[in-house]
Amino acid sequence: MRSPDPMNRAALFGFCLLFPALCLAFWGLTRVMVPIFGYGLALAVYWAVLIGLMIWQRQRIVWPARPFWPSKPVVAIQIVMIIGVTGASALAIGEGLALPFWAIIAVIVFALCNGTLEEMFWRGTAMGKSATKRDAVLVLAAFTLWHVALLFATGVVVTGGAAGMLGGAFAGGAVWSIARMQTGNPAFAIVGHVLFNLAAFTELALRNV
Repeated sequence: MRSPDPMNRAALFGFCLLFPALCLAFWGLTRVMVPIFGYGLALAVYWAVLIGLMIWQRQRIVWPARPFWPSKPVVAIQIVMIIGVTGASALAIGEGLALPFWAIIAVIVFALCNGTLEEMFWRGTAMGKSATKRDAVLVLAAFTLWHVALLFATGVVVTGGAAGMLGGAFAGGAVWSIARMQTGNPAFAIVGHVLFNLAAFTELALRNV
Protein backbone atom coordinates (compact mmCIF):
# COMPACT_ATOMS: atom_id res chain seq x y z
CA MET A 1 0.00 0.00 0.00
CA ARG A 2 1.28 3.49 -0.80
CA SER A 3 2.30 5.73 2.07
CA PRO A 4 -0.54 8.02 3.18
CA ASP A 5 -0.64 11.57 1.78
CA PRO A 6 -2.57 14.58 3.07
CA MET A 7 -4.33 14.49 -0.29
CA ASN A 8 -4.01 11.83 -2.98
CA ARG A 9 -3.16 14.00 -5.97
CA ALA A 10 -2.58 11.02 -8.25
CA ALA A 11 -6.12 9.70 -7.66
CA LEU A 12 -7.65 13.15 -8.21
CA PHE A 13 -5.60 13.72 -11.36
CA GLY A 14 -6.67 10.32 -12.69
CA PHE A 15 -10.30 11.20 -12.03
CA CYS A 16 -9.91 14.54 -13.83
CA LEU A 17 -8.51 12.73 -16.86
CA LEU A 18 -11.52 10.39 -16.91
CA PHE A 19 -14.08 13.12 -16.20
CA PRO A 20 -14.78 13.87 -19.90
CA ALA A 21 -15.56 10.18 -20.42
CA LEU A 22 -18.12 10.35 -17.61
CA CYS A 23 -19.75 13.40 -19.21
CA LEU A 24 -19.90 11.49 -22.48
CA ALA A 25 -21.41 8.46 -20.72
CA PHE A 26 -24.28 10.49 -19.25
CA TRP A 27 -24.78 12.34 -22.53
CA GLY A 28 -24.75 9.25 -24.75
CA LEU A 29 -26.42 6.58 -22.63
CA THR A 30 -29.46 8.74 -21.86
CA ARG A 31 -29.97 9.15 -25.62
CA VAL A 32 -29.60 5.55 -26.80
CA MET A 33 -31.99 4.05 -24.22
CA VAL A 34 -34.77 5.02 -21.82
CA PRO A 35 -33.23 8.07 -20.07
CA ILE A 36 -33.52 6.82 -16.48
CA PHE A 37 -31.97 3.46 -17.45
CA GLY A 38 -29.16 5.25 -19.28
CA TYR A 39 -28.67 7.42 -16.21
CA GLY A 40 -28.35 4.35 -14.01
CA LEU A 41 -25.89 2.70 -16.39
CA ALA A 42 -23.79 5.87 -16.51
CA LEU A 43 -23.70 5.87 -12.71
CA ALA A 44 -22.39 2.30 -12.87
CA VAL A 45 -19.63 3.55 -15.20
CA TYR A 46 -18.80 6.19 -12.58
CA TRP A 47 -18.58 3.53 -9.88
CA ALA A 48 -16.26 1.47 -12.09
CA VAL A 49 -14.00 4.53 -12.43
CA LEU A 50 -13.89 4.97 -8.64
CA ILE A 51 -13.13 1.29 -8.06
CA GLY A 52 -10.46 1.33 -10.74
CA LEU A 53 -8.76 4.37 -9.20
CA MET A 54 -8.83 2.84 -5.72
CA ILE A 55 -7.33 -0.40 -7.03
CA TRP A 56 -4.71 1.59 -8.97
CA GLN A 57 -3.69 3.42 -5.81
CA ARG A 58 -3.72 0.18 -3.81
CA GLN A 59 -5.21 1.97 -0.85
CA ARG A 60 -7.30 0.33 1.80
CA ILE A 61 -9.74 2.00 4.17
CA VAL A 62 -8.30 1.72 7.67
CA TRP A 63 -10.78 2.23 10.49
CA PRO A 64 -8.92 3.92 13.39
CA ALA A 65 -10.06 3.46 16.95
CA ARG A 66 -11.81 6.82 16.99
CA PRO A 67 -15.42 7.80 17.67
CA PHE A 68 -17.91 6.95 14.92
CA TRP A 69 -20.00 10.02 15.72
CA PRO A 70 -18.64 13.47 14.91
CA SER A 71 -19.64 16.54 16.92
CA LYS A 72 -23.32 17.13 17.56
CA PRO A 73 -23.70 20.05 15.10
CA VAL A 74 -22.53 17.84 12.22
CA VAL A 75 -24.96 15.08 13.20
CA ALA A 76 -27.81 17.59 13.50
CA ILE A 77 -27.08 19.11 10.08
CA GLN A 78 -26.99 15.64 8.53
CA ILE A 79 -30.39 14.78 10.03
CA VAL A 80 -31.90 18.06 8.76
CA MET A 81 -30.54 17.37 5.26
CA ILE A 82 -32.00 13.87 5.17
CA ILE A 83 -35.39 15.08 6.45
CA GLY A 84 -35.39 17.84 3.83
CA VAL A 85 -34.75 15.50 0.90
CA THR A 86 -37.21 12.96 2.30
CA GLY A 87 -39.80 15.72 2.54
CA ALA A 88 -39.31 16.51 -1.14
CA SER A 89 -39.90 12.83 -1.91
CA ALA A 90 -43.10 12.91 0.14
CA LEU A 91 -44.34 15.88 -1.89
CA ALA A 92 -43.72 13.93 -5.09
CA ILE A 93 -45.68 10.98 -3.73
CA GLY A 94 -48.46 13.37 -2.77
CA GLU A 95 -48.79 14.32 -6.41
CA GLY A 96 -50.04 10.82 -7.11
CA LEU A 97 -46.79 9.24 -8.30
CA ALA A 98 -45.92 5.70 -7.23
CA LEU A 99 -42.93 3.40 -7.64
CA PRO A 100 -43.12 -0.22 -8.85
CA PHE A 101 -41.37 -2.86 -6.76
CA TRP A 102 -38.37 -3.16 -9.10
CA ALA A 103 -37.76 0.58 -8.81
CA ILE A 104 -37.79 0.40 -5.00
CA ILE A 105 -35.15 -2.35 -5.11
CA ALA A 106 -33.12 -0.32 -7.61
CA VAL A 107 -33.25 2.76 -5.36
CA ILE A 108 -31.95 0.76 -2.39
CA VAL A 109 -29.14 -0.91 -4.38
CA PHE A 110 -28.06 2.33 -6.04
CA ALA A 111 -28.11 4.22 -2.73
CA LEU A 112 -25.95 1.58 -1.06
CA CYS A 113 -23.47 1.38 -3.95
CA ASN A 114 -23.23 5.11 -4.60
CA GLY A 115 -23.01 6.26 -0.99
CA THR A 116 -20.41 3.64 -0.07
CA LEU A 117 -18.18 3.93 -3.13
CA GLU A 118 -18.24 7.73 -3.22
CA GLU A 119 -17.21 8.03 0.41
CA MET A 120 -14.55 5.33 0.08
CA PHE A 121 -13.02 7.30 -2.80
CA TRP A 122 -13.63 10.98 -1.99
CA ARG A 123 -13.32 10.86 1.81
CA GLY A 124 -11.20 7.69 1.92
CA THR A 125 -8.69 7.54 -0.94
CA ALA A 126 -8.67 11.21 -2.02
CA MET A 127 -8.48 12.55 1.55
CA GLY A 128 -5.41 11.02 3.17
CA LYS A 129 -5.13 10.28 6.86
CA SER A 130 -3.30 13.54 7.49
CA ALA A 131 -5.55 15.71 5.30
CA THR A 132 -5.57 19.38 6.24
CA LYS A 133 -8.52 21.77 6.01
CA ARG A 134 -7.13 23.05 2.71
CA ASP A 135 -6.96 19.48 1.37
CA ALA A 136 -10.54 18.86 2.48
CA VAL A 137 -11.72 22.01 0.66
CA LEU A 138 -9.97 20.97 -2.56
CA VAL A 139 -11.46 17.47 -2.41
CA LEU A 140 -14.89 18.97 -1.66
CA ALA A 141 -14.57 21.23 -4.71
CA ALA A 142 -13.66 18.25 -6.92
CA PHE A 143 -16.52 16.18 -5.47
CA THR A 144 -19.01 18.99 -6.13
CA LEU A 145 -17.78 19.69 -9.65
CA TRP A 146 -17.94 16.04 -10.71
CA HIS A 147 -21.74 16.35 -10.47
CA VAL A 148 -21.57 18.59 -13.53
CA ALA A 149 -21.28 15.32 -15.49
CA LEU A 150 -24.82 14.46 -14.37
CA LEU A 151 -26.08 17.61 -16.10
CA PHE A 152 -25.10 16.09 -19.47
CA ALA A 153 -27.95 13.57 -19.08
CA THR A 154 -31.07 14.39 -21.09
CA GLY A 155 -34.65 13.36 -20.50
CA VAL A 156 -34.09 13.01 -16.75
CA VAL A 157 -35.99 15.37 -14.45
CA VAL A 158 -34.04 16.46 -11.37
CA THR A 159 -35.82 18.44 -8.67
CA GLY A 160 -34.06 21.76 -8.19
CA GLY A 161 -32.20 21.52 -11.49
CA ALA A 162 -28.48 22.24 -11.75
CA ALA A 163 -28.46 24.57 -8.72
CA GLY A 164 -30.19 21.99 -6.54
CA MET A 165 -27.89 19.19 -7.64
CA LEU A 166 -24.63 21.11 -7.21
CA GLY A 167 -25.83 22.81 -4.04
CA GLY A 168 -26.88 19.50 -2.54
CA ALA A 169 -23.56 17.91 -3.47
CA PHE A 170 -21.64 20.79 -1.88
CA ALA A 171 -23.72 20.81 1.31
CA GLY A 172 -23.60 17.05 1.72
CA GLY A 173 -19.92 16.86 0.84
CA ALA A 174 -19.10 19.59 3.36
CA VAL A 175 -20.86 17.73 6.18
CA TRP A 176 -19.23 14.41 5.28
CA SER A 177 -15.80 16.03 4.95
CA ILE A 178 -16.10 17.60 8.40
CA ALA A 179 -17.23 14.27 9.83
CA ARG A 180 -14.25 12.58 8.17
CA MET A 181 -11.86 15.15 9.68
CA GLN A 182 -13.38 14.80 13.15
CA THR A 183 -13.52 11.01 13.31
CA GLY A 184 -10.50 10.06 11.21
CA ASN A 185 -12.48 7.69 8.98
CA PRO A 186 -15.39 7.83 6.50
CA ALA A 187 -17.73 5.51 8.46
CA PHE A 188 -20.26 8.18 9.49
CA ALA A 189 -20.02 9.76 6.04
CA ILE A 190 -20.87 6.44 4.38
CA VAL A 191 -23.97 5.93 6.53
CA GLY A 192 -25.10 9.52 6.08
CA HIS A 193 -24.46 9.46 2.34
CA VAL A 194 -26.41 6.21 1.87
CA LEU A 195 -29.39 7.60 3.80
CA PHE A 196 -29.23 10.85 1.82
CA ASN A 197 -29.10 8.90 -1.44
CA LEU A 198 -32.09 6.78 -0.43
CA ALA A 199 -34.16 9.95 -0.25
CA ALA A 200 -32.58 11.60 -3.30
CA PHE A 201 -32.83 8.52 -5.53
CA THR A 202 -36.42 7.96 -4.42
CA GLU A 203 -37.20 11.49 -5.56
CA LEU A 204 -35.36 10.88 -8.83
CA ALA A 205 -37.25 7.64 -9.45
CA LEU A 206 -40.61 9.21 -8.63
CA ARG A 207 -39.98 11.92 -11.20
CA ASN A 208 -38.70 9.68 -13.98
CA VAL A 209 -40.02 6.09 -13.76
